[in-house]
Amino acid sequence: MLYPGGVLMAQAVTVSPFGVFLSSLAAEAQKTERITRVGFLTPQDPFPLWIDAFRGGLRELGYVEGKNIIIELRSAAGKKELYQPLIAELLGLKVNVFMTWSTPTSMALKQAVDSTPIVSISGDPVGMGLAASLSHPEGNVTGFAILTEELEAKQVQLLKDTVPGLTRIAVFWNPTNPAMKPDLDFVQNASSHAGLTVQSLPVQDANGFDRAMSAIPREETAALLVLRDDLFDLEANRKRIAASAIARRLPTMFGWREGVQAGGLLAYGVNFADLFRRAAGYVDKILKGVAARDLPISQPEHFELFVNTTTARAIGIPVPISLLAIADQIIE
Repeated sequence: MLYPGGVLMAQAVTVSPFGVFLSSLAAEAQKTERITRVGFLTPQDPFPLWIDAFRGGLRELGYVEGKNIIIELRSAAGKKELYQPLIAELLGLKVNVFMTWSTPTSMALKQAVDSTPIVSISGDPVGMGLAASLSHPEGNVTGFAILTEELEAKQVQLLKDTVPGLTRIAVFWNPTNPAMKPDLDFVQNASSHAGLTVQSLPVQDANGFDRAMSAIPREETAALLVLRDDLFDLEANRKRIAASAIARRLPTMFGWREGVQAGGLLAYGVNFADLFRRAAGYVDKILKGVAARDLPISQPEHFELFVNTTTARAIGIPVPISLLAIADQIIE
């Protein structure tokens, strides 16, 4: 308001309680708009340790669930036919970034999602067409690549060191998973160098377990290597494989600790909890504006060895002291 003399005076403004209420609503709306959503697709019911590690990684970076981030967790419960409906549901929620693990779910997301960034823990993303290269992904997929040649060579060597007189390694693998054939080739190469015979046993559904197990010759000293796959990761199937192997006094090697917890003899593989914690850092960078194509795909840094001595006693295998000395965990 302009008063005589050209002096500009501030005009008093009366704010009603209703106006304060509207301002409060507007402020709350702005807060709500700042909440970001992570669409987390898992091929089966997720292992709590892994999900807790992911959540912990986000908390370390300042994210609080329900306050500035929401994790929309969806599980396909081991059913690949649920991938597309679950992806469509997450797209309908307008998630800011996808998180997933396993090659099949990563490929399903890549095929269904054009622009939303995807943080993936998978097999060879370049070989599977998910990324142009590890250093320059180019597309909307980044994350972690589990390149398994050395890992599976280590699994073969551990079995040979553990099982006296081992001559044969039977391998459970899922032919419907495109990442499995290269893994099987790596096992065959490593076994050949170790002087062992490989018996390929493709299993594509739970109905094939008994048939595959019965095909392993009893007259030879054999061991069973279970390649990491969504089908074999299911809790019921892990227990079924381990129980059948114990009944046949057959040593087993899994690629994750849960296989040993289910009754397998050995497990050697990637520390997935560490990968999920690190994956939170990728999500953070993307939410802060870094494009997935500009985030190089990393590889695992930590591996774990687990031994089940109860199973060893049940099948009559004396676990070498040298193996127990390097185990990350001994399950008794």
